[in-house]
Amino acid sequence: MRKISVIFLLIQVVLGFPTIEIDPKVVGGRDAIEHEAPYIVSLEVDWQSNGVFRHICGGSILTSTWILSAAHCITEVGLNLNYQIVAGQHDLSVTSGSEQIRAVTEILIHENFVSGPIVGPFDITVLRLASPLTIIAGVVEGINLPLAGQITLGSATLFGWGSTSTTTTPSFPNILQTVTKPIIAWDLCREIVNAAFDHEPLHSSNLCTGLESNYAACNG
Repeated sequence: MRKISVIFLLIQVVLGFPTIEIDPKVVGGRDAIEHEAPYIVSLEVDWQSNGVFRHICGGSILTSTWILSAAHCITEVGLNLNYQIVAGQHDLSVTSGSEQIRAVTEILIHENFVSGPIVGPFDITVLRLASPLTIIAGVVEGINLPLAGQITLGSATLFGWGSTSTTTTPSFPNILQTVTKPIIAWDLCREIVNAAFDHEPLHSSNLCTGLESNYAACNG
């Protein structure tokens, strides 16, 4: 069975992935060039309510006050915790001076999202920031989203700080990772994926990439 990555439209094509409990990956990619994706932010949580924040997911800048991320990044961690984002981030272990930290004051989860062990459709959340980001061209700026109903062709470029390991022991990089994969037809994706699952894992809003086994947002 060939391996395939199922990428969720407007979410996983541009975002990093959680680094706690869930074991997502950016496999077979490379270190991103600093500010190669100026719309990417690190989503962080104060896990123990002690003022110490740690990275859990990536996000994308929609506007100076709104961030797009995956709903499961919030629901699998906890809605009642304190969150912040860091824009202009490249190396999680280094403060370069280009970072902008903003508290999250409002979390809106897609009304049709169902939290659970199987990542499903509508895995979208938007986060309101306490104060606007300062937009700096090439360092901190918004992402260009496709038009509603647009059929996406070509390739998808993923960015994130998720695990780079294909083993049971995750290896989380400090430097932003990236990989580019070809987009494949939805019908072909459904045929391949349905052969591996006893349920219908795809939704009409899903975007599929593959079919290389060594380059992925997830392995398998």
